[in-house]
Amino acid sequence: MKSKMIIAGLIAAVCAASAFAGPAPFMWYKSKLNGSLACSNAYMGSGWEPQPQLGTFKNAACR
Repeated sequence: MKSKMIIAGLIAAVCAASAFAGPAPFMWYKSKLNGSLACSNAYMGSGWEPQPQLGTFKNAACR
């Protein structure tokens, strides 16, 4: 019975913590093909290099 209460408490703590999670930050990605830049909050694939030195942003305009 005690272990069930501990498990229930852990599940509740995880659910509460995830409720406050925010979206991933946007950042610039540079094309390995032609050097163009694109703004995204998800990894764009092996043809793109993330550019964290340019900063992270809260919106898709990368501002």
